[in-house]
Amino acid sequence: MEHSDQTLTIRPEIDFRAWNEDMARKYSPGRYHEESHFLIRWIERQRVRTIIRLLQPRTGDMVLEVGCGSGNVLEALPHGAKPVGIDLSSMLVAESRVRLAGRGSMIAQANAEQLPFPTNHFSRIICTEVLEHVQRPEVVLGEIARVAKPDAIIVISIPNERLIDSLRRWTSGIRPLWRTGGADEWHLHAFDMAYLYQKAAGHLEMREVVPIIAEWMPIRYVVRCVRLPVTSS
Repeated sequence: MEHSDQTLTIRPEIDFRAWNEDMARKYSPGRYHEESHFLIRWIERQRVRTIIRLLQPRTGDMVLEVGCGSGNVLEALPHGAKPVGIDLSSMLVAESRVRLAGRGSMIAQANAEQLPFPTNHFSRIICTEVLEHVQRPEVVLGEIARVAKPDAIIVISIPNERLIDSLRRWTSGIRPLWRTGGADEWHLHAFDMAYLYQKAAGHLEMREVVPIIAEWMPIRYVVRCVRLPVTSS
């Protein structure tokens, strides 16, 4: 089924980097992982565990996270894997560096639409709950494919936006459930699996889709992908 482009436009006069910094301060990913309602924190733990399981990181792997936030997902990597992260927010880069101190990590401030890495560089890549925040998700997915080795494992997660919006309406009276992070104003795209397929076309092939928390309640999707072969033009 064709998915309409659910894109919200940032006005040209608004500096995207500054706007994103404001959103990061208002809806801190670190607070979301650590201070949300216990049900939200439980869901996030299921998501992170699934990401690591599908990623299959090995000792010595450099694991790139595109949009690393506060470093909560990279922190879950087994010791022996080297965390590498980029984020557009200077605040979140600083938080990640503190969180991952002593792990041999490399965290840099960079735009996901222009990854500062060579082609065919990483064997493991994560991009989790990020695509809905960027201006051009198809460009980010193209960059992920570019820096991935031909046999790389790429794990992406997205929110199932329509279901989450419905749950917010149904539970609107339970304010503590939604008091930290996840607000729609930081989301520029309304993702579901159809929209992910649309934006990944020509870049990535989906190999496994895991609904979080269950098939009957897919609040999020965690997807194992591989890079499509590069064809000469």
